[in-house]
Amino acid sequence: TVYALVPPSETTTNLAIDSIAGGGELVRSGQPFRVNTFVRNTGESRLVDIPIALWISGRRVQQRTITVAPNERVAVEFLTMLPNPGWISGRVEIVDDALITDNVRWFSLDVPPETRITIIGEATQSRASLEAIFTSPDRSSPYRINVRSVADIDRQDVESADVVILNEHANVGDRVAGWLRDAVHRGTGLLVLIGPETDLQYLNRQV
Repeated sequence: TVYALVPPSETTTNLAIDSIAGGGELVRSGQPFRVNTFVRNTGESRLVDIPIALWISGRRVQQRTITVAPNERVAVEFLTMLPNPGWISGRVEIVDDALITDNVRWFSLDVPPETRITIIGEATQSRASLEAIFTSPDRSSPYRINVRSVADIDRQDVESADVVILNEHANVGDRVAGWLRDAVHRGTGLLVLIGPETDLQYLNRQV
């Protein structure tokens, strides 16, 4: 990495990329992808119409302009689409700022070709309906379905899922509840479909 030494007189005007986040949604090719970033003015002057750019895989896809007062922190949002599945690299960059060392934040993510859904529940009519909803007759469904009963679920079934659907029967036991809790903390979606045996207080305590 090469760092530029900037004279003190130039550092009185400086913007920095403070943080960057991917919006929290499931990321799929051809679907909207949101990038949220915060830009901070660490200098002493009000900066007007400063361009901020989003780059995806080496290509600038969007640009915004911001005005920031001294010591102010401004949110900047980009909404774009990712063209293909696979590993994607990107960055948010402040254009033409004097102190280059804090002008860029990078990110990378793996865009899978399909949404992985694990359905946990017994062999009921409602579980069969869920399978039918997420399965395409022509095999072009954007979902990969994994169906497990409470008795045969394992850690890998939970850890490999983008979304876990708990169907009707919520008494999964402490071990499975722990797997679900860890998965939710990592960003996995959890959908609980209430049935006659559902104990939401138990789920709230355990998950």
